[in-house]
Amino acid sequence: MFTFKSLGTYFCGLALASATLSVDAESLTPIIRGEPLGTYSNMSYGRAEGYDGFIGGVEITITKGVRCSNCKIEHFVILQCAQGFPGAPSVFPASVQNGKLTFSVKANGQSECTSEDSEFTGQFNNGYLVGRFDNAGALKLKKQHLLWDRIGK
Repeated sequence: MFTFKSLGTYFCGLALASATLSVDAESLTPIIRGEPLGTYSNMSYGRAEGYDGFIGGVEITITKGVRCSNCKIEHFVILQCAQGFPGAPSVFPASVQNGKLTFSVKANGQSECTSEDSEFTGQFNNGYLVGRFDNAGALKLKKQHLLWDRIGK
């Protein structure tokens, strides 16, 4: 068991300013075990149209975090797309339930993956995330390391 005491604004804002948060390490086990956390990617590095170093594809990393507004552990995705070069990654709240992933992207510059509001819906199947943005084609993303980890090896 470990304890955080009086972390104030560093942990969940003022809601826990004078409270003590105790977490039993065993209670965290269901949060991780059996969930499809990690990176799913079809991003690749290679040649295209005579340009060496072309990077293309999509990476979706699924993780968990605590949102300070409600102090609850939630799923988030880190989304990165590349069309010649990698765009800036973006973070979005997500839902992971019954082997399915959903999240929304707004067209206000939150992501370089889409220029329109879009919802991603996908299903986890044998080490893959198969899904689509509602305004684009189907994606089949393999669970693997980030592209940056793969091209360095």
